[in-house]
Amino acid sequence: MILEKFSGKAIHPHAGVPGGFSKPMLESDRQEYLPQLRELLDFALFTIDFAKKNVFPKYLDAVKILGVIKTGFIGTVDDQGALNLYGGKIRMMKPDGTFTEFDIKDYTDYLGEAVVPFSYGKFPYAKFWGEGFSLDIDNPKGNLSGQLPGTDQCCGQDGHTKGTG
Repeated sequence: MILEKFSGKAIHPHAGVPGGFSKPMLESDRQEYLPQLRELLDFALFTIDFAKKNVFPKYLDAVKILGVIKTGFIGTVDDQGALNLYGGKIRMMKPDGTFTEFDIKDYTDYLGEAVVPFSYGKFPYAKFWGEGFSLDIDNPKGNLSGQLPGTDQCCGQDGHTKGTG
């Protein structure tokens, strides 16, 4: 309700822009929201404490593997490696934390796009890593051949999309 009141609506707020909000919060708004925010903070702290004591210990094996996907990341950074939403170099990070930075003009040397028969969209992948394209989240270095309907026609044995090398 706080976000909705401050920015027009809770989902896809009107005032939301990359990096923050398009309008400052007035002191009168802040004073109005503080009691609600304190209540929300208390509830969040209670919930985390309850989960640590009563939920996580019972389901620790599941918590360690449920929803864990080893994936790379990509974003733009400045010369010091900090997030830069409006420019800078592209940083591609592997799941192990190692990364490579490059200029946007070198995009095609580092990233590829696979075309699959079951989608109109293109599937970007880290061509520079030399692992080919895959949708197998359990074995991301594997190839798509035969894993999804129609994919036996799109990928070669090396995991690369046919025709893209």
